[in-house]
Amino acid sequence: MLNYLVGMDIAKLAYLAGLFDGEGSVSMAHRYKGKHKTGGPGTWFQLTVVIRNRNRECLELAQELFGGSINVQRFKSKGWADCYRWQAGAKVGIAFLQAINPYVIIKRPQIDAVLNNLEDKGKVSELLTTFNRRGQFKGTQLPL
Repeated sequence: MLNYLVGMDIAKLAYLAGLFDGEGSVSMAHRYKGKHKTGGPGTWFQLTVVIRNRNRECLELAQELFGGSINVQRFKSKGWADCYRWQAGAKVGIAFLQAINPYVIIKRPQIDAVLNNLEDKGKVSELLTTFNRRGQFKGTQLPL
């Protein structure tokens, strides 16, 4: 078990895992600086873990246990309510994913793609892009 998980409440981790399964996402974006859009110097990958919810309190639990930041996300589209967004970068995001991984059901493939390929960020980005395509998973593919 990872050292920072010692003493963490399993019920809270399971709750956050369910919240992440329903309202969360993980992405690995390829970022560019300047004119270096060919993979050369000035490019890097950025891991981001996000949970959105209209209830700030549930996101404060993630912030309390792991860090990260909470912001209001405003939508201009008619019928879309504003919500809160908890966001974590690479260090906090990886710790969060490692902690909730035993309790996640639906997004286990995405988490495994990140945690099993940390040295190859390009592969993580490619795998997450595949997982995030609409209709990618059918009910029989869930690890139940």
